[in-house]
Amino acid sequence: MLPEPGLAINKLSEDRLRLWHKIAETHFVDELEIRRLFNRIDNLLIDPGVEFTVASIALHEQAYLFAYQMKTDNSLHLFKDAQRAGLDKLAVSISTAHALYICGEIEMSKDEILRSDISDAENAGLSGLADSCVHTGLLQKARDLYIRSGKQKGEVSTQVIRAAEIMDQIGANDDQVVRRIATAARVIKSMSTHPFIAYDLFAMHDEGILYRFVVKGSTERLVEIDMAIDEALLNEFDEEIDEVLSIGLAPYELGANILAADGYYVGV
Repeated sequence: MLPEPGLAINKLSEDRLRLWHKIAETHFVDELEIRRLFNRIDNLLIDPGVEFTVASIALHEQAYLFAYQMKTDNSLHLFKDAQRAGLDKLAVSISTAHALYICGEIEMSKDEILRSDISDAENAGLSGLADSCVHTGLLQKARDLYIRSGKQKGEVSTQVIRAAEIMDQIGANDDQVVRRIATAARVIKSMSTHPFIAYDLFAMHDEGILYRFVVKGSTERLVEIDMAIDEALLNEFDEEIDEVLSIGLAPYELGANILAADGYYVGV
């Protein structure tokens, strides 16, 4: 039988994941609920008998809670503490990359992904990293990881593979996509109030690639943000990929089918 701290941290991890699903469903961050969960995890950490495995998972969960508040530095600090406490390095990399996306730090998320050591990764780790690649615009790398993990026929991976093929045809690369998504993210972050939660990706030959951030707001505000994204992209970029890649907004709608990755679930 698992020791009591092990059972407790599993329950807390599940509660944190349920909180994320609630945020994804509503596009609303309940600060009070985050604080309550953070304190519950703190109470576990102050137990002098807590094992390193339990402590590392607890720190991982708190790092995510900071990300939901878009407190990037706090989140990164705790992810590093979780790794020092013994949490699997790839798990930390996947979660860190996802958390950085949540905070709107696209290029930092990309850098974390590219530092990841996948030499001994299992299929679940490869597909999890691929999900983070899609968030940031590393579509060719995501394609390769989905194929390597055997997950190339999923809802997201099918679109990713088409997008990567379109990029291959015109000689485009991941860095070009990442820089454009990062530019759009900076605009959204300056003009909206909730973290980066969900996105939509569509790709079709002869049509192009459509990447949309899901944002909650009034119609008027969403139009303003969309126009600001267009202006920023037009002012900063002019290459062949701009003929096939479109970046914009998808309005949040309650009950709509959205793509919001869970990151890496850890438990005892």
